[in-house]
Amino acid sequence: MNNFAENLKNLRKAKNLTQTDLAEKLFTSPQTISRWESGDGDPSLDLLISLADILDVDIHSLCQLFQYTDIQTNITENTLKSAEEMLRI
Repeated sequence: MNNFAENLKNLRKAKNLTQTDLAEKLFTSPQTISRWESGDGDPSLDLLISLADILDVDIHSLCQLFQYTDIQTNITENTLKSAEEMLRI
């Protein structure tokens, strides 16, 4: 299990959310949440923004959870700033 997967699972459980609960909030399937938590995939940027909001963590901190996956190389500081601005709107 990668760092993001483990941390996502811990954050979800800390909020007392099941995979189904989180999936409903993200308008996705429980299977998608399961894949993320098992390390078989990563969320898109729009779902990452929603995850940060639902789990009450800032987008930059949540992205740090990806430090051992390829997604960090795809998210630039400008993208993070734009995402944070979108959350404030």
